[in-house]
Amino acid sequence: MKNRGGGFSRSGGRSPSALRPVTIELDAMKFAEGSALIECGDTRVLCSASVERRVPPFLVGKGQGWLTAEYAMLPRATLTRSRREVSRGRPSGRTAEIQRLIGRSLRSAVNLKKLPEVTVAVDCDVIQADGGTRTASITGAYVATVAALARMLLEGDLKRWPVVHSVAAVSVGICQDELLLDLEYVEDRDAQVDLNVVATGEGNLIEVQGTAEGRVFTRPEFDGLLDLALAGMLVAAPLNIHLIAVGGTGMAPLACLLRDLGHDVRGSDGPLYPPTSDMLADAGIEPLFGYDPAHLEPRPDLVIVGNAVPRTNPEAVAMEELGLPRLSMPEALDRFVLRDRKPLVVAGSHGKTTTTAMAAWVYSRAGADPGYLIGGAPIGLASGFALGGGPRFAIEGDEYNASYFDRGPKFWHYRPETVILTSLEHDHVDLYPDFEGLERAFLGLVERLPRGGLLIACADYPTVERLLPASPCRVVTYGAGSGDIRLEGPVESSERGISFELEEEGRRQRVHLGVWGEHNALNAMAVWAAARADGLGQDAVLEALATFRGVKRRLEVVGEAAGVVVIDDFAHHASEVGASLAALRQRFPGRRLVALFEPRSLSAGRLQFAADLAASLASADRVFLAPVFHRERLGEEGFDPEEVAVEIERLGAAATACGSNEELAEAVLAEARAGDVLVTMSSGSFDGMPRRLQMALQDLTLREPRQP
Repeated sequence: MKNRGGGFSRSGGRSPSALRPVTIELDAMKFAEGSALIECGDTRVLCSASVERRVPPFLVGKGQGWLTAEYAMLPRATLTRSRREVSRGRPSGRTAEIQRLIGRSLRSAVNLKKLPEVTVAVDCDVIQADGGTRTASITGAYVATVAALARMLLEGDLKRWPVVHSVAAVSVGICQDELLLDLEYVEDRDAQVDLNVVATGEGNLIEVQGTAEGRVFTRPEFDGLLDLALAGMLVAAPLNIHLIAVGGTGMAPLACLLRDLGHDVRGSDGPLYPPTSDMLADAGIEPLFGYDPAHLEPRPDLVIVGNAVPRTNPEAVAMEELGLPRLSMPEALDRFVLRDRKPLVVAGSHGKTTTTAMAAWVYSRAGADPGYLIGGAPIGLASGFALGGGPRFAIEGDEYNASYFDRGPKFWHYRPETVILTSLEHDHVDLYPDFEGLERAFLGLVERLPRGGLLIACADYPTVERLLPASPCRVVTYGAGSGDIRLEGPVESSERGISFELEEEGRRQRVHLGVWGEHNALNAMAVWAAARADGLGQDAVLEALATFRGVKRRLEVVGEAAGVVVIDDFAHHASEVGASLAALRQRFPGRRLVALFEPRSLSAGRLQFAADLAASLASADRVFLAPVFHRERLGEEGFDPEEVAVEIERLGAAATACGSNEELAEAVLAEARAGDVLVTMSSGSFDGMPRRLQMALQDLTLREPRQP
């Protein structure tokens, strides 16, 4: 259940999902080893942590420490004076329950075996109460405890850092059928449902106390309250976050989003280049070079690990030894960004980046203020990421594994409310040796949709259609030949892009798009379906599609020199190569099309895909093949470029297999002539081939074009 927002009036105009102002003053007491005064609105709690050189009898001689807590409320912390509990001889049941809760919460955060035989006794005294005293006590007690342990470490009384999790707590509830975060006293008093939630900084639950005060509550309401609480705690507590492999295509924008959320962000990686290096620099994040355990100092509250990081990475090893909290990139997106949003997840073997960028563009131009994270650099948007203020968050759903400690696909973490499923073909053979394994990953994504969600699926793929019965929600199909939304008639091309007609419920609509290729017409149909389902105006959607200019490295025109157009394209799968070349034929009719292909990814260089790749490349007029990038790793599973070149020539196109990228560049320049369209195709840098060719062409006088 999602918080509707706006139905319940709160003091100060606070929104249902907003916290009261939170401040924490350290060293609030002179003599305590650690202390903190926490203020949550008008609730104030003084927390002190004292280190006593003894342990309870049951731990004597066990070589470990103990942690306990006491809770009390001052007589005039409330509107009327209450008697001190000491005058009644024993604490009330409520007080006993709260202090046990505080103790349990703190012990979940500390490895007691890393303490010497001492007891850390934490006192939480409520100075002023206006709701949320127990949750404020837990958060303040954690801060005081960490301060005390840090003092012990500095003074040499601790040999190993014992804190394994950060801890915070918050209240949530339902008032007048509205989900509310951080209840004030009057809200807590009148709440129909009341929950107190204690969690770690990674968003894992420690304890949940829930009560039906005025009515029972449903499972969706319970899930909504948990999401609201966890999102509130993550926003409330700025963290020091370190990202291992911060320069990844998903990690860099994530780092920037975390910075925008107010967290202190740092990270490490190898040499970085634009656009990633520029993206991080613009966000004020200066990556540390290389991987070194020293980069984990000062000690971060959380480490986020990129999916290309092996468990043997020096920083990953140090992280494990130190017991630092860790998350994979998709887990972090889930915890910090996607909770309480409506994720639009674009998944499929092809077209994810372009379709996600198109959705972000359309929703932005239509005034929906979406959040988004795109694994590329969209043309026209300020960057490939934004928090946005609207309910929608568009994200590229990658089926690759999340991390070395989470081998499931990334998109399982993305809480899909709507899924666009563009295609499904065998890829990532290193992770999915058989197609059935890949299919199960996508099946898991479909099954994660809520009953009130939406699945938008391309009917042109039988592999996609097989997944549709598993959808728990409404399904809308689209395609060139069939579907609820169908491509009717030819896709027409002009200098400004393409135009086509789609048919939906017996009505036809002419669509203009600022990019080329039938595959992009299909991508636009999927975005059309999502935008219209969200109530965006038809005219606004059409105007936005007409002005969409694509993504860098997706059929991007790098430049023109000596009458030769140089294009850079990310295509690396046979189907993508075929679609890109068809789009270029459409955009540059009558010109000689020269394809330069680098088998960069582990799938692109595999023998099992060689025949399909040759068939796709043969649609060019001239083909140059670079060496297989992962030749040694693939071994006998890799193809021989010479054999692929022979097959391409058998299919009707001239082809040459080159021994190096340098040899390839020289061969291309030696044959280039005015009127050529050169397209470089690689999932990697291709040694900067597009720019190198463009610069070299500026100094050449080329032969006149002739018919291919």
